[in-house]
Amino acid sequence: AIVVTAYAGGTFQAVETAEAELREVQEGGGAKTVVGDISIGCKGQHTALIFSLLVRGAGGWRCLEVGGLAHGRHFQDCIGPLRDAVDSHLEPDLIGERVLSMERTFEMHKGDTATVPVA
Repeated sequence: AIVVTAYAGGTFQAVETAEAELREVQEGGGAKTVVGDISIGCKGQHTALIFSLLVRGAGGWRCLEVGGLAHGRHFQDCIGPLRDAVDSHLEPDLIGERVLSMERTFEMHKGDTATVPVA
């Protein structure tokens, strides 16, 4: 899951025009294809936005846009709403099998990039 938070304080109510984009960069520095984007501005008293879920299947990774609002300054603060977002994309029989873990978290800032494993 990708979560955008008002980490330093405040809420999204004062944010007017911010956007978040998730881009796929082709190997060798090719084109950067936008696979997900969302406006963050004017989201009221919320301090977190569940931007998207990255799901790996037989065909590779895909981005599922969520856009769910939450309260929290850190990813960990949003576990409840994250469970709801993940569960909404699972078959009912699999919900009891899923585990959300804090083992693979990372912090990013404006302009940062991250690499998602191919397999």
